[in-house]
Amino acid sequence: MTFAEHNLAKINQRFLRSTGDCVMSRNERIVLDVIRRHEEISCANITRLTNLTAQSVSRIVSSLLQRGFLIKGKAVVQGRGQPSRLIRIFPEAVHTFGISIMTDAVSGSIMNFSGKILELRTVPLSDPSLDGVLTTIEDLIGILRQEHNIKDESIFGVGVGITGYFTGKRLQINPPYPLKALAFCDIDIILSNHLHLPVWLDNDGNAAALAENMVGAGLKYDTFGYIYFSKGLGGGLVVNGNVVRGGHGNAGEFAGILSGEDYEYRPTIELLRREVNKHGKTFSDLNEFLLSFDVNWPGVEEWMELIKPRFQQIINSLTAVLDPEVIILGGRIPITLAEKLCDIVRFESIKRRGISIPVPIVIPSAISGDATAIGAAAGPFKSQFFL
Repeated sequence: MTFAEHNLAKINQRFLRSTGDCVMSRNERIVLDVIRRHEEISCANITRLTNLTAQSVSRIVSSLLQRGFLIKGKAVVQGRGQPSRLIRIFPEAVHTFGISIMTDAVSGSIMNFSGKILELRTVPLSDPSLDGVLTTIEDLIGILRQEHNIKDESIFGVGVGITGYFTGKRLQINPPYPLKALAFCDIDIILSNHLHLPVWLDNDGNAAALAENMVGAGLKYDTFGYIYFSKGLGGGLVVNGNVVRGGHGNAGEFAGILSGEDYEYRPTIELLRREVNKHGKTFSDLNEFLLSFDVNWPGVEEWMELIKPRFQQIINSLTAVLDPEVIILGGRIPITLAEKLCDIVRFESIKRRGISIPVPIVIPSAISGDATAIGAAAGPFKSQFFL
């Protein structure tokens, strides 16, 4: 069974809110995806933006209205005849939770069906044992459910993004040493049984790239690379609107481009924390460091000089292999620092007939908050409702 099949196989009828209401045909997903990208849209414009006939669009929209996934908006006049009603996603139709498991903290989000994040909250991970992680996640979801009065019948599932790489055996992950209790175990099954909800699992880079795809730069760009900065360095690839995970789920592990001393000095936020501490600060963990971060601190420029050649190597490799429209710098990196990294990127290419090969633009992520938790929440929706 492939990586994708493992996650899709967990959509079990006993989890669905009624008899198959959440099972979508491909054409229904096409229509829902078009509507998702617009605040409100007419059936005529849905037809124009898809390869479906007007009759098919009308039938699909009627069914989704009846099943409670869409609602009618304002009336508009389009040509001759009676005004028609615009259609939009019903935000409260279903909800998902997104969880980001980091070495030092856990973030949780709650997303409604329109893709809006109702809340994003981060708590310290004081107990990294398996029971400690499960309890932290359960408590965090419980708080989010209670504060937003989320009913059982509207919960579709939980997406989880975890730092680490997939081992090639089912969805088992090999995380950094602080999370050794989660290594080589079926964390999605364990967590699903613990929460009594279906769980979609991904690594943090893929989940963050999915967030960008669903609610960030993906609304403008179809193909991009996403570099995820945290304690380590990873990322994700989006091609033609879909996250490309590779044969084992590890596409986007950009640190693997480097070796030897280059790997040791890869551009991570952990290396930045250590460099800043060398210049007089005393931050003991990333969460504390990032809450107080100032791009003008002593040590930041030194970090920039240290990682510059490694960062440029990753940018060059990503550009050559993927040919992205844009490269996005995200993860836990502060936007002020991401902007400085964008400024140091240089592309060099030999001109042929006076023309150079096209290169991507490099931009900071526009997503505020934990992109992994946001992308994790979007994962169940993407797998079942949207393209």
